[in-house]
Amino acid sequence: MARHSNVFRDFDRTAWLALAFLSLAMLLGGASRADVFSTMIVRLAAIAAAAFCLLNAPSKPSAIKAPEYAMLFLAALMVLQLIPLPPVMWQALPGHGILTKGAEAAGVQNVWRPISMSPDRTLNALFACIPPAAALIVLMRIPLRALRMLILVPLLMFILSGIVGFLQILGGGSGSFYFYKVTNLGSAVGFFSNRNHQALALVLTLPLLAVVPALFSRNEMRAKFVAQLAAIGSAFVIPMVVITGSRTGLILLALAFPVALSMALRGVSKNKTKKAGALVNIAAPSLFILVIGIIIFMASRSKDSGLARLYSHDIAMD
Repeated sequence: MARHSNVFRDFDRTAWLALAFLSLAMLLGGASRADVFSTMIVRLAAIAAAAFCLLNAPSKPSAIKAPEYAMLFLAALMVLQLIPLPPVMWQALPGHGILTKGAEAAGVQNVWRPISMSPDRTLNALFACIPPAAALIVLMRIPLRALRMLILVPLLMFILSGIVGFLQILGGGSGSFYFYKVTNLGSAVGFFSNRNHQALALVLTLPLLAVVPALFSRNEMRAKFVAQLAAIGSAFVIPMVVITGSRTGLILLALAFPVALSMALRGVSKNKTKKAGALVNIAAPSLFILVIGIIIFMASRSKDSGLARLYSHDIAMD
């Protein structure tokens, strides 16, 4: 009971709200299509969470504004694409020739159209900004110590999604472990419907795994144990990104891995004890052996890895 109170002692109402909202979003927010029912639940929950936080949050928002500005920019970009334009303007836009021919064939003239060639999908993308915007509103108004503990939520959920992807490959790519009708069947998509989403989630675990041992820095033995778990987790995540078959995931992995490695080494360098050096000596070769072993095993099971798709030229699929 003491451990429980110690972990959550810095949680206020907003932190508990963030924990519940993040958990719900991780479980139900795995698709981006407008016709997925669970997506509506996540968006409605996001509106409720943001409204509650704005009306009841006891603390002031964080001084970090860059994420909010980025979200506002994305939303404004989509709104801009939905503004109807006169025919002389939208017909001059690149790629809109097919719409011009379609309008002429249908005998429809002087129709005002937006920049977007698929306004319904752009509108869905605009609505998709609601959950991350709500997450920013909530997370930027909770105590810093509670925020540090909350990073465990996406970390654990993404690792679990990787395990589900592992089981999907073990099952031969059948539908047993897939949660969406429209999905990349045969790929390790985990809790998501799209291989790119899964790859992004797995890549995001690397910097989280690099910093999570610092959460337990007050207890030296516990911090070292968590560091070992983080090394094993990284050894599992890296090949799973390859196995997803996402080429975007490979690019993100190439960007994230050196950053995460630098963060991890910086954390180790601050601990000058002999035990810390022993930990590195144990974790480093274990990490290397495990990575090689998993890559060999998974590559033998999957014909749709990201490395294989780098050399494929299926224009229809692309």
